[in-house]
Amino acid sequence: MAMRYKAAYPRTVHPIDTNQFTSLQRKIFFSLYTDIRRQSLFAPQSRAGEKSAQALRMCEDIFVNREENLEGLRAFLSDHQLGWPDAPSDSQFDVLDALVGLGLDADVHIFFQVKLVPNFKQDDRLILSLSQNPGLMLWFQHRALHLQGATLGRTLLHLAGTMGNPSQDYTALVEDTVQMDTDLMSMYFEFKEKDLIGYSQFQELGDLSAGRVSSEKWLEAINRHLPEDVQMSATNELYIIGTAYLAVAGRFLGKYGRDPDRLRLFLGWHVVRALLPLASYSLAKALMGETSESQMAVTYLESCIGRVSEMAPFALAHFFFAKFLPAGALKTADHMVNAIRESSLRAFRNLSWMEDATRREAVNKLSSLHEIVAFPKELSSAEAIDAHYSYLPKFRSPFLRTYLESLRAALVPSKRLLRGGRGNRSINRELYLHAQPIPVNAFYMFVYHVMFIMPSIQFPPYFARSMPAAARFGGLGHVVGHEITHVFDPFMGNMDQTGVKVNWFSEASRVRFISRLECLVRQYSEASNHYREPTSLTLSEDFADNSGFEHTFAAYRRVVARGGDASGVRGFANDQLFFLASCHKWCSARVELSSPYYSPKSLRCNVPLMNSAEFAAAYRCRPGAPMNPTKKCTFQ
Repeated sequence: MAMRYKAAYPRTVHPIDTNQFTSLQRKIFFSLYTDIRRQSLFAPQSRAGEKSAQALRMCEDIFVNREENLEGLRAFLSDHQLGWPDAPSDSQFDVLDALVGLGLDADVHIFFQVKLVPNFKQDDRLILSLSQNPGLMLWFQHRALHLQGATLGRTLLHLAGTMGNPSQDYTALVEDTVQMDTDLMSMYFEFKEKDLIGYSQFQELGDLSAGRVSSEKWLEAINRHLPEDVQMSATNELYIIGTAYLAVAGRFLGKYGRDPDRLRLFLGWHVVRALLPLASYSLAKALMGETSESQMAVTYLESCIGRVSEMAPFALAHFFFAKFLPAGALKTADHMVNAIRESSLRAFRNLSWMEDATRREAVNKLSSLHEIVAFPKELSSAEAIDAHYSYLPKFRSPFLRTYLESLRAALVPSKRLLRGGRGNRSINRELYLHAQPIPVNAFYMFVYHVMFIMPSIQFPPYFARSMPAAARFGGLGHVVGHEITHVFDPFMGNMDQTGVKVNWFSEASRVRFISRLECLVRQYSEASNHYREPTSLTLSEDFADNSGFEHTFAAYRRVVARGGDASGVRGFANDQLFFLASCHKWCSARVELSSPYYSPKSLRCNVPLMNSAEFAAAYRCRPGAPMNPTKKCTFQ
């Protein structure tokens, strides 16, 4: 085969979409939107799924009906002793206490995230976790793209005049807000992230905060927002993901700490920024910058899906997807996932380049992997969903009020689990994923050691029960193999099932592993005509694409033993159909937005096939042809 094998470009077939993922995502989002618009505003809301559906409709109605409810936003600010553009009159204010209280009492996060997550060392309880707030990073990105220069000041001045007293001049306040926001953003880009993901004691938080906020102050602030019977001590552990946000928070609070009124107003502004889309259509539109009405509609829909998923991740997903994914389809997908996991285990047990001790660790690591195929097994029925999300209120207008009420209600029982007390019962880590099941995706969460194959990706062109096995394995199966391979990621695969970093490779095995990775780096560099450093951010994904492809093909051939037999699809043999399906999911427009984490989709299609002798045999590629190079990179 002399020509490179590429997925067909879909521009003429799907003129709106840039690739298969966005095509399916658009179909799912707008199918969900249509489904939700059919729901009556007066539905009984007797089930958790119905409540989440009503919540999504009410959130969307803010855009559809151009709703305004600034009073609800002002009330929330007042409840937390905050204000913007006018500060509360009382003088007592502790900004760290306010930041922690927003997170632990309202699930609203500003400078950092403080969450309750599974304690992987003691599986009968939860643990507090500190991490970077992705919402703040998205704000910085949005500001740089859509609110450049004087536009930001003009926008904030308009917001301040509407939120506050229309006759008051807020120019000085807005200038100060912009200056402090710029300062905060600059600090984030100045600090280099330390390689810390793991457990720390509360008494170490002072050092992690650049010495600007003492460990005692951290502990006092956190305990003020926990029940009396679950108070933390200095030697209690919490889970830390990264450190830059702690150092930035410490430095920022240290710089402005002598003027608590300025800090209070600045914190109030960021609460306004975070909640404004749920309170005011007109002000949210202003804050979005130069955005078309159609793009704003999509942004609102995506945002609302995310908000409802925060409240009850699997309630909305089960309500929408259960009707399209019958038990038989989920069972077929589950069997395929298990087949690929077993294929991966067999590969490691027979891996010649890995020493025995390392091989045993690899097998144990893979055997302990948790998996979610569409929904956690404990939440496979509407009744189980109802029980798990029993805290959800009936949603009434205005949406912001019941949205915040539901977030608070979810935190109450979770705080109780900080001390365990469940006897011998373990907490299912799958139920505490902070993830959105609606977007088309699949992922492996390193800390949780959970692979999540979302319900949204279990549709054509990736998967359907009616597809031939070759197409199912080449489509969704390769995605599954990719995610399983992330368990052994070159950069993040050094964690055990308790979330602790360990060096489980022997020296000899690591040298051989690195040699295979270097082969892959050279191959992608040659295929793209662009030199790549061995630490290239795409290496994790390239490794998962290739090694996952090997394991998936081996699993497929145990199900379809005769790869040369006709598949029943347009004269293609089974093996040929497998390879076609593996590339069909990467079909995309010729011009793609570059990504620092993923190779171009043409390479994601081509390179794993270049390393497959079975592909060369199936399509009769001559030795030395572009798609059948003499030097292949393999992890077997």
